[in-house]
Amino acid sequence: MPTFEYNLYYVLLEAIKILGPAAGAAIVAIMVSRYHLKTKVIELAGTERAKGKELLFEMYKERYDRNIKGLQEFITAIYSCQAKIIIAKNEEEINDDKEGAKLLLKDIKSIFPHPETIISEPEIESMPEKEKICFIDQLKKFNEMEFEDMKTSKEFLEALDLSKNISFTLLKVSQDALDTKIKEIFS
Repeated sequence: MPTFEYNLYYVLLEAIKILGPAAGAAIVAIMVSRYHLKTKVIELAGTERAKGKELLFEMYKERYDRNIKGLQEFITAIYSCQAKIIIAKNEEEINDDKEGAKLLLKDIKSIFPHPETIISEPEIESMPEKEKICFIDQLKKFNEMEFEDMKTSKEFLEALDLSKNISFTLLKVSQDALDTKIKEIFS
């Protein structure tokens, strides 16, 4: 019969195998996007019209950067909470981690009922239909969760995972919206 340490090691190893490439891909996508944005700004420098476009672009870029930073902080905190719950060694540690998870989930819940603070309604509407339905369902499910009633680590991990999925969707939609704005501005 496998030991608790063996199971914990296996769970953490599997989590790293799954989350590592996803995080790497997200970082590369952001870096490529930023490089693309900088190249566009350099191309347009020089004319008055280009200056206007540059200012408009900067406005969208600042909004995007602000959103990305906030979502990345949420995602980092979510991963940290999940890891702490998974590797907790005793009931006292588990309960402490659950309380921390409750606070984090409440913070996230205060923002998720209003995704328009991160992305606009037209940006949500521009999502592919299946993705939009899934996103709205995830938001609804997350906002209906009662964190005070959660007792098991599994419930907390599921809530954290759902909030992470919503955050990644918001990142993607925000990136797509910025790409669309870039096309509108520079074409």
